[in-house]
Amino acid sequence: MGLVLSFLVPGSMGLWFFFPAMVVMALAQAALTVTLKAFLDDQFRPKYDDDERKLHTESLWTCVSFLAAVFALFEPSMGLHLKKLELLLFILMGFIFLLFLLGFNCYYDDEGRSFNFKLPATSATTVKYPVNLKLLWVSLPILSLVSASGSTFFLLEANTLVRGNLTYILMLDNVTRFMEFVVREASKRVVKKLKDRQKHPHNLQKMEMVRIAFAVCCCPLCCNIAVMTATHRKYETAGTMSVFWLTPQFFLLGLMAGLAKDGFRSLYESQVEPHQLKKYGSALGDLGSGVGSLLNILCIVIFGWHFNWFQNNIADSSLNMYYILLSNLSVTHVIIYLPAVLRYIGPSLFLLSDEKLEVKLLMLKEQGENSCQLGTEKVLEC
Repeated sequence: MGLVLSFLVPGSMGLWFFFPAMVVMALAQAALTVTLKAFLDDQFRPKYDDDERKLHTESLWTCVSFLAAVFALFEPSMGLHLKKLELLLFILMGFIFLLFLLGFNCYYDDEGRSFNFKLPATSATTVKYPVNLKLLWVSLPILSLVSASGSTFFLLEANTLVRGNLTYILMLDNVTRFMEFVVREASKRVVKKLKDRQKHPHNLQKMEMVRIAFAVCCCPLCCNIAVMTATHRKYETAGTMSVFWLTPQFFLLGLMAGLAKDGFRSLYESQVEPHQLKKYGSALGDLGSGVGSLLNILCIVIFGWHFNWFQNNIADSSLNMYYILLSNLSVTHVIIYLPAVLRYIGPSLFLLSDEKLEVKLLMLKEQGENSCQLGTEKVLEC
């Protein structure tokens, strides 16, 4: 439907007439990401357990995303007009939809599965150690704000430097995607090895919070590099700045996304009960990303109208000032987040073995009870 609406709008009618088509396509993309991934996960249910099923789903989904990125990279070399490309994609989507409908009799359908919301028995190894989720909900929009700014203004800067050559722009965008994939898979495997050694839930939650902390620290670094490149681009007179100067900030943008997305999802899954609610982690992460995008729009409106940071073109805009604002916001975020994480982790408890951690927690609990008892006796004496 979105492709049809975009195809029917004449190019002379202006940009505003494309918004209905873009809204429909964005809605379809968001819905497919949630529902189709869960549907794919169900197809592996009869063959694999939870961990293997999740691994197969993520691997296949990553392969499909990689093919889509390759197609987008080589699309400009085809020389197709936008209308012809939309028509081609519409025919392709129609064929895929028909193929999906014809395969309904072959899909796995677990109609007899019962959803019993039974809380597990509490023991020393299953007790939850609650994380301040409000802090995480503050962290996610800030990271999403920087990510949304990078996915718009970084690309606009690249477009200005290469004068509309889409090949270079898509290459830089794929640098972010590739770095996000590599970092996500590498950090996932490191955490998995640590989980195999230390199965205590307190240790598992600390690993995810440390992974998010690395993403939080990468955020101001990315913004500061963006400040330097934007300032150099705005005030350099020779006109010889290469688009590859922007590579480090795209690199850090992917590094930040690869660490934060999976870290937030895993930490949410470690906190929520019952088990059936864990599947909403990705959807809540997308909700946080959407809040960051809305904050980006709000910042553009406020600083564009009242401070004139944004003009009709990148050359006259003061993107370096906006990046300085994001950098200050990111540094403040680091100052707030890191002490909270260190207070939760505790340097004396970090990555202890399960047996030592259990003994340490029991000792801390006894010390707390003794101090409470002594405090009560002192109050009675007074």
